[in-house]
Amino acid sequence: MAKEFFVKTSEIESQIKTLNQKGITEFCIHDSEIAKNKAKVLNILKLFLQEAPEVFISLYIEAEILDKEIIALASNLFISFEIPLKCSQKGDKLLFDKKFYANKAKLLNDSGLIFGFSLTDRKSTRLNSSHECQS
Repeated sequence: MAKEFFVKTSEIESQIKTLNQKGITEFCIHDSEIAKNKAKVLNILKLFLQEAPEVFISLYIEAEILDKEIIALASNLFISFEIPLKCSQKGDKLLFDKKFYANKAKLLNDSGLIFGFSLTDRKSTRLNSSHECQS
């Protein structure tokens, strides 16, 4: 039977050191403040590499901070990125920057990392999957 533990954002870094002794094999970080803070993401990834490299990580991350430095570090971990695909609305169509997200996908694909895009609007709220996104 799977157990879930919830950790405050302020305790994430200290809890990474205890994952092995607690028997935790998967760790999800879906925090909007961490998602847009490159320094914080790098620090968390480094801690996982040092303290719990065998733990699977699901990380919500803003595409704007996703770069070669983060990808290089993540390539040494068991990780999956959840990236919000930000769209704007024009009439009944949703628009997004196809080239920007294609470049991010290429970086991730070239490194062999697992990732997915989730559809959001500018306020980062999830949209119903029935909306069409136009590039």
